[in-house]
Amino acid sequence: MKDFIQENVDIKLELKVKCKIYTPQTKESEGIFFFIHGGIFTKGNHEEGESICKILCQNNYHVIAMNYRQGPYNNHPTATDDITSIIEYFLKDNKGKQVGIVGVSSGGWYTINLINKFDFDFCILIAPVPSIQKRQEYLENCIAGTFNNKTYSEKDNFQYHTKEDASRIKKHQENYFKGEKIKEIDTYWLNKPKTLLIYGEYDKNIPLILMEPLVKEILKNKNNKIYCIEKADHKTLCTLEFSNASSIITDFLMG
Repeated sequence: MKDFIQENVDIKLELKVKCKIYTPQTKESEGIFFFIHGGIFTKGNHEEGESICKILCQNNYHVIAMNYRQGPYNNHPTATDDITSIIEYFLKDNKGKQVGIVGVSSGGWYTINLINKFDFDFCILIAPVPSIQKRQEYLENCIAGTFNNKTYSEKDNFQYHTKEDASRIKKHQENYFKGEKIKEIDTYWLNKPKTLLIYGEYDKNIPLILMEPLVKEILKNKNNKIYCIEKADHKTLCTLEFSNASSIITDFLMG
């Protein structure tokens, strides 16, 4: 028998929003986690992230995996507004239990920028986009070829985006943000929720140099945990297809 159940629901806010709810069956829940999917700010949906949602549910948390409006037909801050409304909707009935948020890839960017809006107990970031501006610069450099092999990563044989792939990702990102200069958080976690960051040595979507400022901020709090997964690319990270993924997350929640 499964130790959780899944249920698709429609949440009526300003418009109907689809969510998937993962419910533990073993005992009384520890609280609630919100899952924010990725997808270059234009793709993805509430059906993604099943691996992380199952691990959280097996640790006795309800998990809300949500849809939200994205580009190219919706622009910033539509997604942030939708995510905020969905979190507020479910927190009405949380009754003082623990609250966590997990963001993957571009969903990690929304997560980072929602840290100050809610009193979260836990934050999990998996291969997050730490900065729109910095990644835009990185993609532009990939397109122009205006850097050497060690500019964004010290790892040997690091594979950067091709000109074509960088152009595609840049277009998706711009379709949502429309060239707007985004005010981003640059000081995050000194007094913020207990945080787990998982990123990869060979993630060409968010190479190591782009992640460094975020790593330094998270390390300001000794309760936070950071794992750089050897030889992991973006897909491996987002789908948790690396060894000890479940134990890393479980140990973080239990510690």
